[in-house]
Amino acid sequence: MKKRCAEKGVISPKRLGLCTIAAALLMLVLVYICVDIYRSNFVIKITEYDIDTGKGYDGIRVVFISDVHSRQNSLSQDPVEAAAEQKPDIIALGGDMVTETASEEDVERMLEFVRRLTEIAPVYYAAGNHEIKYFENTGDDILERVKSAGAHTIETEYYDISVRGQAVRIGGSYKHTFIQKMTYERWINSNTYKFLSDYTNTDGLKLYVCHRPGSITFKSSYDNWDIDVAMSGHCHGGLIRVPFVGSLYLPEYGWFPEHDCGCYKLNDETTLVVTSGFGWHETFLRFNNPPEICVMNIT
Repeated sequence: MKKRCAEKGVISPKRLGLCTIAAALLMLVLVYICVDIYRSNFVIKITEYDIDTGKGYDGIRVVFISDVHSRQNSLSQDPVEAAAEQKPDIIALGGDMVTETASEEDVERMLEFVRRLTEIAPVYYAAGNHEIKYFENTGDDILERVKSAGAHTIETEYYDISVRGQAVRIGGSYKHTFIQKMTYERWINSNTYKFLSDYTNTDGLKLYVCHRPGSITFKSSYDNWDIDVAMSGHCHGGLIRVPFVGSLYLPEYGWFPEHDCGCYKLNDETTLVVTSGFGWHETFLRFNNPPEICVMNIT
């Protein structure tokens, strides 16, 4: 059967149909990317976890916020109002609430953010790498200013509190929970080791805030300390997350990091919650990764 030659410059109906479908699909992909970039950078997501410690606690409710990076006023919803809607017993802040290059105005806005959170529930604030760098750069002890805003700082310290008659110990530290670059003898005589030994010596619920998840996951150090629930941030969820895969790479944790964002049962005693926080990188926007507030219902 002879085929008729198409006229020069005329697109066949079949090819036109395929081009139309391809263009429509491309347009849908571009729209999805644009919508998700907005959602991932400005729309707060509430992630709730039910954590069963096996110890029969009566639904102790913890809101965990980390890695705000001075962005509390740039989101589509007020994060303080979002936190208040969760009706928490405790609010834990995981550090990097400002950046190391924060202006005085940034710091004042962060302190007002903390003050407003203290009107909802007791606030416990652990330092991140940006607070530490900020102090090194300016000499301004931001943790002391956080205390003046009404929060409790938990940098290598802890507090014993009661939630509806239930004993809770909440503490934290930026430092690693494992031996690093020192002898074993020096390690067991270090302030960090003594703090962790003292902190874990209780029958109450133990909540631990460590800015970097690696501080408790490297070398499986969680097996050395009896901690019920640990909370971390730092990773920003990898910033760009591939659907059904997660983040691809983090400088500190390599390819396909295991503990970048989510809730992880590390062993029979310890659960780790890692939030993606609010922050972004100077170079990269977030994708498939909305600003996150974590809520834990602990039983």
